Amino acid sequence: MRASLVMTLLRVLTWCCIILLAVFSLLPAQQMVRTRLPDRLEHFVAYAGSAAIAMAGYGASRGGLQIIGGFWVYAGILEYLQYFSPGRHPSIADFRGVGPWSTVRWACYCPRLAAPLRLTA
Repeated sequence: MRASLVMTLLRVLTWCCIILLAVFSLLPAQQMVRTRLPDRLEHFVAYAGSAAIAMAGYGASRGGLQIIGGFWVYAGILEYLQYFSPGRHPSIADFRGVGPWSTVRWACYCPRLAAPLRLTA
């Protein structure tokens, strides 16, 4: 597969993840389906996985800190918007699950995950 096609697919997948994060974060409480994972771990897995895909797609052109920081800000905005979703309650603890400590951890891991995907044209 050509490198440009892989990068394009990863970038499209990144934006799909961003949209899905918003949809799942803002669903009314009655429509939510939970996994067996603890809430904070769910948040961490969702944002870390999305950030890893974004790092693979955009890491070469954007900095890792910019991408991960963007997801961190996005998580805060979505957490705030839960005030307007019926039955949902924003939580600082949920935001912390994807916050600074998670950012530091993933800043270390994401370049290693994205490195094998860097293909030449």
